[in-house]
Amino acid sequence: MGDRNSALTAAHALIIFLGLGLFVTPVSAHQFATRFDAPVPLGFVYIGAGATVFLSAVLLVRFDTIPSRDHIIGAVSRRLINVLRVISRVGFLIAFLAVLFHGIAGPRAPGENVATLLTWSVWLKGVALVAVIVGSPWRVLSPWRTVYNSLCWIEGGEIRWRRYPEWLDHWPAFLGFVILIGIIENLTRVPRLPEVTAVVVAAYGLVMLFGAFVFGREWFERADAMEVFYELLGTVAPFRLHAMDES
Repeated sequence: MGDRNSALTAAHALIIFLGLGLFVTPVSAHQFATRFDAPVPLGFVYIGAGATVFLSAVLLVRFDTIPSRDHIIGAVSRRLINVLRVISRVGFLIAFLAVLFHGIAGPRAPGENVATLLTWSVWLKGVALVAVIVGSPWRVLSPWRTVYNSLCWIEGGEIRWRRYPEWLDHWPAFLGFVILIGIIENLTRVPRLPEVTAVVVAAYGLVMLFGAFVFGREWFERADAMEVFYELLGTVAPFRLHAMDES
């Protein structure tokens, strides 16, 4: 009797699967053809490929084994680290504003617009690469954190309406990752449309700021898909910098 039920269940599943197949339409995800148009200038592709090969060779020559998480690549004074943090925050905030402005007012060609070049190639991929190597830098670079912290400094304390609900956990970040990376980046033409890219970045930033005004800094830790994603990548980073106290 059990074998019969299993067979019926499998038959029903097969019928449903074949039925759904009748309604399937083609979806454009990644480009597979004799010609491939890179989303960045060809020179950047060559530079990235060459740097990857060079760094791989250096690591193979320098280390006999895979470096551990505790491997320190250098000691930097805390004063210098603080200066670099300020420069990084301001610089990335300017880059964020450039994405918004150039995405709307700049050229429509994706290879010539700061919005598409910076957002999908340098921003998402570049920061991820840094996170894998030396840990996530996103808490410093995040433009919405920079704006929120500045407003908190002006206000004289953390701006928050209520505590972040525990039942939400990291689900907002998961949903944001699915929408931003899983759908928008991979299943739509948005990465090739500067104006739409600027709108997406602006909308995401507004959601992050609004959530922070309601739930405080914990919103970034739980709901910012980029922060959660880069933190996860940073857990496997083999290198780190050591902050040195000045005498």
